[in-house]
Amino acid sequence: MENNHNQSLDLPKNFFKQFKNKEAFQTFFNNLYKEGIEQMLQGELDDPLGMRNTPKKATTQK
Repeated sequence: MENNHNQSLDLPKNFFKQFKNKEAFQTFFNNLYKEGIEQMLQGELDDPLGMRNTPKKATTQK
């Protein structure tokens, strides 16, 4: 993963006007962070370590 600290954000012009105070801003980004982590973890469950889920081969019993 690459750090892009200098990359500009493509946010709507009035995006920050929705936050009336520091706490509202912090709450929004805490929730955004939490959701992002949950989605990444779910992705790992669905597609662990970048490997595609493939049907398991049938095993024969002897």
